[in-house]
Amino acid sequence: TDFNKDINKETLNGSIPVYAVKNTDNKLYTLQFIWDMGIRHDKKTGLALSYLDLLGTSTMTSEQVKEKFYALGSDITASANNEQFIITISGLQDNLAAAVQLTEEVLANAKPDNDALKLMVEGMIKQRTDMKKNKNVILQQAMLNYALYGKRNPFTDRLSDAEMRAVTAQELCDKIKQLATFKHKVFYYGPASAKEITTILAQKHKTS
Repeated sequence: TDFNKDINKETLNGSIPVYAVKNTDNKLYTLQFIWDMGIRHDKKTGLALSYLDLLGTSTMTSEQVKEKFYALGSDITASANNEQFIITISGLQDNLAAAVQLTEEVLANAKPDNDALKLMVEGMIKQRTDMKKNKNVILQQAMLNYALYGKRNPFTDRLSDAEMRAVTAQELCDKIKQLATFKHKVFYYGPASAKEITTILAQKHKTS
């Protein structure tokens, strides 16, 4: 199979590339919004994407958001690595448009939750502390990164504990809302065509 031949491309709003691969096995889809900027470019946005799962909106709690996605047979996850930020929606193709609309609502209207942020940050700091005691982490990650990149490397180039504790819930929500203003691309795997997906996104996906 020539994977390149299987990829269809459309353009959304004249600037956003939409890549689609046909799923001929079932009626499930995976839709990804991908920003070619990552933790190396903006550490706080990386933290904001971890925070996204804990957030509700002005009209829904985080639990109600999860219930709505569940009712749509869909799921949303956010991830960040050194080079990319990625938001992934997946589930039943029949509910893709509604899932995109719900995603847009969460991204545009994320409501700050200081208590949730504090719990998340303290959990991350504890995890870091535990990792420092793990010999496998020290050998396979810390020392390897030091050997490859020197004193300043991807393992150490991150927000300090103090910087994480100083970040505000509003600041992270603003980072989430700003994503729509940055250049990105869309990858889709599912039963619909690239043209059909682009039509849905033109109606539901807000960009600037």
